[in-house]
Amino acid sequence: MSLPSFDIGALDGLLKRSLPDLDTDAAALVQSHFSSLGTGAEAWVADGIPRIAAASREQTQEVCPFCAQSLSNSSLIGHYRAYFSEAYSALKTAISGTLKAINAVHSGEGPAAFERSIRVAVQLREFWGRFAEVPEIVIDTAALARAWKTARETVVTALTAKQAAPLDSYSLSPDALEAIANYENLRIELTAISDTL
Repeated sequence: MSLPSFDIGALDGLLKRSLPDLDTDAAALVQSHFSSLGTGAEAWVADGIPRIAAASREQTQEVCPFCAQSLSNSSLIGHYRAYFSEAYSALKTAISGTLKAINAVHSGEGPAAFERSIRVAVQLREFWGRFAEVPEIVIDTAALARAWKTARETVVTALTAKQAAPLDSYSLSPDALEAIANYENLRIELTAISDTL
């Protein structure tokens, strides 16, 4: 009987991660422009930046892939390139990957597998209790499930906020740290019971 833990150090490092090479004012300018364009603007511009080279192939200068006008006078294009750099893409991928991993490990099949392992342990205890002295299995699965869910939700909330604004620095809130600590204590108790059995 075991439960997965949360790597607070790795989560906190990811939440605080930014792009030191990207000028804060330039990032603010780009984000302000995105908000003026409406929903989905960041994805729309991100899709267009790699298309500049193809649109400019037979031109004497770089042109906009959407309107074919020259980009030589654009004050935003350099900021866009910095914003949509490989480091920015890597950061977004890391956030998205961590969020998926947390959801895969700490929800879905995870809680169901935990419930099954408890049920199997109780059945084995009943069987072997006829032949040997086996300690009772006393686990408040409802409390453990609530603590697990609360910890997962606080982590998912923090990662979702970071995903929405990857360049902002975040930290796990005191409530999140408390929820994770509560879950971790119950997880350690469970491991001790499992080891005793």
